[in-house]
Amino acid sequence: MQFKILSDDQPVLILSYPLKVIYIDRFWEPLLNCFTSYDYLFLDHIAQTCPEISIRQIEFFLNDLTRKGFFKLRGFSFMEDDDLPFVSIIIPVRNRPKDISACLTSLEQLDYPKQKKEVIVVDDASDDNTSETVRNFPEAELIALTENSQASFCRNRAARTAKGDLLAFIDSDCTADPSWLRELVPAFQDETLGAMGGLVDSYYNKNNLDQYETAKSALKIGSGLSQTQEQSGFLLFPAL
Repeated sequence: MQFKILSDDQPVLILSYPLKVIYIDRFWEPLLNCFTSYDYLFLDHIAQTCPEISIRQIEFFLNDLTRKGFFKLRGFSFMEDDDLPFVSIIIPVRNRPKDISACLTSLEQLDYPKQKKEVIVVDDASDDNTSETVRNFPEAELIALTENSQASFCRNRAARTAKGDLLAFIDSDCTADPSWLRELVPAFQDETLGAMGGLVDSYYNKNNLDQYETAKSALKIGSGLSQTQEQSGFLLFPAL
């Protein structure tokens, strides 16, 4: 990316590939000047350099340029525990006692305050011991359906009773990284975002199929923010 001032004093950003040129209001020139000397900057440092612009305005502006491909984001703004939203984690499951056990075990190890989250498991009329397995996890609320209704119905059923400010969906055959919520939740400080998905990576690396999934899985779209999008394994939505 190049940042230039044209002869008419108009700031412009130029992205070489793919070729993009956008004109920027002069209001943002002091902020963009911060990046002429550094590759990456902390948001707090930028705010101190540009005290006339609020930190929320800065974050909104830079997030917009990130989505357009002009910037790359490393991490999100840190949030104190008291400021974190309440999250409802929703899991549909059917006939997967071992998988749901591993999933719920990983959720117990989340780096997120216990008082700020709930776990709702919807058993889609399993005919094995899946429900009994879920009951071994006291922090998980179980909704047991008597008729097979498919995963989308289960997610909507749980959402109707969820108490969270955010709804976090995870599949029963997935395990969550301990930083899953801690890393994704702060993204919703940008009020233009309606959903946020994390990287879905292969759990095993034992055979050729596992290695293919690690390199070319349809779920492994990318680790950068500009590549992050809805995926079937993990997804967060603001609750309505």
